[in-house]
Amino acid sequence: MRQREEWKSLALQGTKQVIRAILFDLDGLMVDSEPHSLASWRTVLSSRGVTLDLAVSERMFGLRQIEAARMLVEVYGLTEQPSALGREKEEYQLDHLDGQINAMPGLVELLNELDRRELCAAVTSSGARPYVNAVLQAIGLPKRFRAIVTGDDVGLRSLLLQEPSLVHARATSEPRPTLLHYVAANGVEPQRSPKNAPAIARILLEGGADVDAVAPIYEEPFSNTTLCLTVTSCHPYLAGVQASLVDVLVDHGAKVDGLADDGAPLGCALLFGYREAAERLVLRGARVDNLIFASGLGRTDVVRHMLVSGTGTERIVRRTDGQAGRLHRQWDRLAVLVRCDPLPGAGSRRLLSSAQAVATRVSSSAGGVVRTPAP
Repeated sequence: MRQREEWKSLALQGTKQVIRAILFDLDGLMVDSEPHSLASWRTVLSSRGVTLDLAVSERMFGLRQIEAARMLVEVYGLTEQPSALGREKEEYQLDHLDGQINAMPGLVELLNELDRRELCAAVTSSGARPYVNAVLQAIGLPKRFRAIVTGDDVGLRSLLLQEPSLVHARATSEPRPTLLHYVAANGVEPQRSPKNAPAIARILLEGGADVDAVAPIYEEPFSNTTLCLTVTSCHPYLAGVQASLVDVLVDHGAKVDGLADDGAPLGCALLFGYREAAERLVLRGARVDNLIFASGLGRTDVVRHMLVSGTGTERIVRRTDGQAGRLHRQWDRLAVLVRCDPLPGAGSRRLLSSAQAVATRVSSSAGGVVRTPAP
């Protein structure tokens, strides 16, 4: 690791090349994990009456975990599957990380310098994501990197190259989702959102997955795309990847205003209270063309314009089923927003009166709103 006084020599002076990102290998560069890894293998093997000798351990250097496990099974004549042996070693290694692995000298200082220069930093590793995340946590750097690419991601790409049809395959049981639907973690089991969910989605989409494929997970067919499912699921929200998933899906052609061009994704996000996802949809081009969407987003400028111009309600369709009224709180908020950010004088009173009248008219009786069809 270079010391601070040597960093100036890293600049590409006299060239047109510009460094925008730095990729860090984990094991051997960021941390010296080899001693703890070998100690973990020794413990797992000793429970089977096997002693890991020096010659074999030297052959293990640089191997991926599954490759090392295969070699150990063959060398020592073990009867179990290499995958089971590797999992046991990984579990032991993760359970005993504290105090066993430290950041290499100068790593933190280098990351601080990269931040100062506004350069992106990413981690790449052939290890599994749980291991990579645990190591970064152990050395106190879990949030210092813009991206993390692990062996799991590489393995998925390899699998799709061997079996390209997997991106279009559906589960054999109802609601028969595609692999991409599982990324949304909504209405399918298991409902889980790993930190690399956006990377998984990107790999599936680059492999040819249908970004707007529908599965009959919920009653409304147009709300069963991966985009709508993502912006209404707590799992990607809690994992901090909901907005990033929106970006990946829209980047690959997801219809940001819904399959029926009715604003379903934005309406769904607001309905379930996921403000960041709603704002990301708008940033990516979703229309804010009715009072419900504008008020739910806190767009007082749009709300005031619509109320003054008498627009924003003409294409709203009211529900009459069991979901009716679920957006009532957005109308309450509309009046509050206008009251807090009024126009001067008499205009303010007229505006507030209009807001209250619209809220009363649209949200009364069967008034829940979910659709704003395009003309």
